[in-house]
Amino acid sequence: MHLDSLVLPFAVVLLYFLFQLTSIFWIISLDGECLHVNWLHSFPRLSPFWGFVISISLLLLLGTFSGLQKVRRGKQKISELIFYSVFIAILSMWLVGMNHMWKTFEYEKGVIDKIDYYPQELLDRVYSGRDVSSSCKLEGE
Repeated sequence: MHLDSLVLPFAVVLLYFLFQLTSIFWIISLDGECLHVNWLHSFPRLSPFWGFVISISLLLLLGTFSGLQKVRRGKQKISELIFYSVFIAILSMWLVGMNHMWKTFEYEKGVIDKIDYYPQELLDRVYSGRDVSSSCKLEGE
């Protein structure tokens, strides 16, 4: 592997490390507030959540185009095809996780109901008859 092929994995590992540090920092410093208060409204221009979503999306596009470019040139090895396939799969799963995180923020804010947030099978099995309401302090409280 050449040095230029190590840039994408290093960037993903670094971004994931920063994501974990940011998550731990905001969770530790919550002080009873909901998570969306810090992740969505902490900076006026770009919140940490959207910064990570944009960064992950750009890395996904860069990895996809790099893989497609190698395939079109015909210079790919089987190990490179496996690498780019795994790379794309991991970042796609991370974006799906970020979508679930967004749904969690919407649930915390009260924008969506628990019926829209939880799958119906889970509601029937686990929460039968009990009210699952948010116990965190909302912005206006």
